[in-house]
Amino acid sequence: MYGTRILVVSSFTLLREGLCALLRTREEWHVRGVDWDMDQVQRKLTEMEPDVVILDVSEVDEHTKGLIRSIRTASRWPGIVVLARELESNAFLQLLRAGARSWLDTQSGSSDLFAAVQAAASGNAYLCPGAACALLRAYRRQHTDSTRSQI
Repeated sequence: MYGTRILVVSSFTLLREGLCALLRTREEWHVRGVDWDMDQVQRKLTEMEPDVVILDVSEVDEHTKGLIRSIRTASRWPGIVVLARELESNAFLQLLRAGARSWLDTQSGSSDLFAAVQAAASGNAYLCPGAACALLRAYRRQHTDSTRSQI
């Protein structure tokens, strides 16, 4: 199998099927969808050895961070694209630290999705505008806090 292998992980069937359909418009991309179940995801990671994993994240908890860490330990470390409805900066930073390479929010469109997948597949990062702003806010907050503590 040639091209980019993509695994879409979401507990929402309609979202998963819609993303898969959209991604399949690119001939060079080979797409599979799977429910948000650790056993299913592990099985697909082993069988498919994806280049990119797209995770639909509804909440950042230990299960989500554990899933990202387990994806990172796969035989091939795929690029991880997070789809999230919320951009709370602490949760955002936790998932980036866990290994996510790209981030999309609900304002993202298909061009953002394609750019994020392409970036993740080539080992690069992609942040939608909302994620870039959240990262900048978190950096400024951390920088301001450390500057204040030095005064």
